[in-house]
Amino acid sequence: MNRRKHVAGFVAFFGVFIFLSLNWHSHSPKFTYHGEIWADRAGYHVYLPAAFDYGFDPEAFPAGIAQRTGNGFELDSIPGRVTTKYPCGEALLRIPFYLIGKLLRDADDPLGAGFTLIDHAMVDVAASFYGTLGLFLLFLVLKRREGGRAAALAAFCILMGTNLFYYLVGDPGMSHVYSFFLFAAFIHVLDKASWGALARPKAFLLGVIAGLILVTRPTNILFLPLAMAITAPPSAGVVAWVRNVMKPHYVLPMAAGVLLLCLPQMAYWQYAFGTPVKWSYGHEGFTRLADPPLLHFWFSPYNGLFPYSPLIAIILLLGTLHWRKMAIPITVPWITLFAVSYLSASWHAWTFGCGFGARNLVEYTVVFAFPLAALFGKRNPRRMVAYALAAACCMYTFKLTYSYPTCWFGDVWDWPRFANLLFGPFL
Repeated sequence: MNRRKHVAGFVAFFGVFIFLSLNWHSHSPKFTYHGEIWADRAGYHVYLPAAFDYGFDPEAFPAGIAQRTGNGFELDSIPGRVTTKYPCGEALLRIPFYLIGKLLRDADDPLGAGFTLIDHAMVDVAASFYGTLGLFLLFLVLKRREGGRAAALAAFCILMGTNLFYYLVGDPGMSHVYSFFLFAAFIHVLDKASWGALARPKAFLLGVIAGLILVTRPTNILFLPLAMAITAPPSAGVVAWVRNVMKPHYVLPMAAGVLLLCLPQMAYWQYAFGTPVKWSYGHEGFTRLADPPLLHFWFSPYNGLFPYSPLIAIILLLGTLHWRKMAIPITVPWITLFAVSYLSASWHAWTFGCGFGARNLVEYTVVFAFPLAALFGKRNPRRMVAYALAAACCMYTFKLTYSYPTCWFGDVWDWPRFANLLFGPFL
């Protein structure tokens, strides 16, 4: 019965997300910064038409398509290369949906294979699928720890009370919802092992997922030790659990899985840059390691974390008040906050262009779901306070989500503009 309910719930949420995403993008023209295949999103996407429609031949692409999609990739006809600085993990995950779109689209579509309206729509469908699957896996992990009701409420609030919903429905071409799914999948496999035993096949699967995490967003290597810490069985402790996971007979299949999924990226770098290992972002980098603007990153209305996702602050504050009962579930999110914030704020452009809040923490909401579920659990006598605050955060972020114009056009501390978004009309 539970399995039928789970399948029915998955299908229902998947369908709702597809509808919401398609509806969202039906109100904006394609080939603009509102579109699913534009700029960064086009850079993630280009692997698919290059591989399945054009044989990585830049001259076979539609004329001017790089410019029409916001210059997220380059078509170099003289060396004969399709060049993108973005990693290939998202494209690997989207292969089945791209091939379905290839079957559905008109072969003579003037927009060009890989860039038709069907191709744009399949970006929405793929993100909806992986977002739904990620939420479902997160729910299963939390259910094993805190029960079904607390798990369902925590997963829902993580979706609606942070910028995860925006990147699932409003900006599905970015890599964050795919990383969210991979984080949830990694923790799901690791958590199941913590309740039983970690066999070699599971270790290989963890390696495969870890490899996908790396080739989707390389800096997300930070997540792997955090995942091991937060899934540690209370009876064993973090150090003993990590030592168990890192035994040689588990590490070898993990390493094999990581290498297997890194091979496509290495093959592409060899083709595009002449070397299997490459920093593809050129002169872009972490230029502010000595003076990261953390206050801007956390509090600015220009893509700051807390103005768009105040639920994160609520989780941290309430969890800290209950530290004795949930030391590991709240300590790991605090470490996550500081580590990811420091790295992100050290990037040469800490706002990361157009975005809704601090988008680098979207996938890390998986970690923050653990203390939230504990706050909602039966063991917390003050859970009604947590319910009320989380509900307020969900309504707040939902309003901002449907008032936000994709990019911030104000100054770093332009609070009047932010107030207009919050209290003004829906877009």
